[in-house]
Amino acid sequence: MTDMETGATLVIGKPTPSQRNVLYYTALGLTAYEISRLRGVSAHCIKNHRIDSYVRLGVYNTAEAISLLMVTDQDFFDDVKKAILEGAHKPDSQLHGRGEPKLSTS
Repeated sequence: MTDMETGATLVIGKPTPSQRNVLYYTALGLTAYEISRLRGVSAHCIKNHRIDSYVRLGVYNTAEAISLLMVTDQDFFDDVKKAILEGAHKPDSQLHGRGEPKLSTS
């Protein structure tokens, strides 16, 4: 891939596991605050993970980062799709503890 303005070759990297996890929860619709509660860190830390992932992926915002992962990382796509189909993507705005979002039982 090349930069259209400079013609330089762009190297697209992969996000770290932590960055990928933050982007996964973001793709499911959770806010930085909700993700921070799940992970036991500050919302500021979550926002920094997002921004750092933009640099690694060569994108400018969250929508581009998630879109790129959805088309280039089949596991990411499958994980997001599975969570949405299982109804775990926005758990009643109730997060329990520092673990995973509470899954719907219906």
